[in-house]
Amino acid sequence: MTIPDMLSLVTRYPEWLGIGIDEGTALVVKEDVGEVVRRSSVYFYDASKGVAEEFEPIQVSDGEFYHLRRRVPIDPPAASETEQSEKLKASKPAESAKPAQTAKP
Repeated sequence: MTIPDMLSLVTRYPEWLGIGIDEGTALVVKEDVGEVVRRSSVYFYDASKGVAEEFEPIQVSDGEFYHLRRRVPIDPPAASETEQSEKLKASKPAESAKPAQTAKP
């Protein structure tokens, strides 16, 4: 789909969010948040507030996030406490792996 086609679509249906994804790029969605991964960008076309003559999509690049419901770029979401504790557990060596004791002669 070309940029003029996308603009025509979101102008006609402003409740829809147009999303253009570059080749070699992915948008990983978890709940209401999309994360852009890989080598290029994702473009978000939001006409819900009207379209001016010089309408520009919002460009979100690798490692950046976009809130799909609020339709705005956001900072990376903080990991939940559960995710943080799981990461800590995974990074610590197991306590049960103690060296075997040898008997003295």
